[in-house]
Amino acid sequence: MKITPPDPGLLSLNTATVRERWSLREVIEGCARHGIRGISPWRDKLAALGVKEAAKMIRNYGLTVTGLCRAGMFPAADRKGRQAALDDNLRAIEDAADVIFLNELLGVDFTGLHVPSTNLFLCR
Repeated sequence: MKITPPDPGLLSLNTATVRERWSLREVIEGCARHGIRGISPWRDKLAALGVKEAAKMIRNYGLTVTGLCRAGMFPAADRKGRQAALDDNLRAIEDAADVIFLNELLGVDFTGLHVPSTNLFLCR
């Protein structure tokens, strides 16, 4: 029985899998080169490239943002630490909204759910 390889156009790459070898720029170019249409960047790599530049490259290469990784760590030893964690998570929401909004003004496809861009502003 012959097994058909998966369609790379249906894949999304969580960039943690190549983070030690590639910059976000290289990941975007690599995804496009290999026909992988979805990308889920990590915030540190997004910050290094810049949200606007990343969104421009993702759009120009025809990729879809399927997620933005690494937020949600709330535990802290004191009130100041908890506030810092909350502030960081709010920045993560802003980054996600910006990279998605700047990438596709009409919305983005998250596992088959179409989210109109107007809803991105509600999460801010």
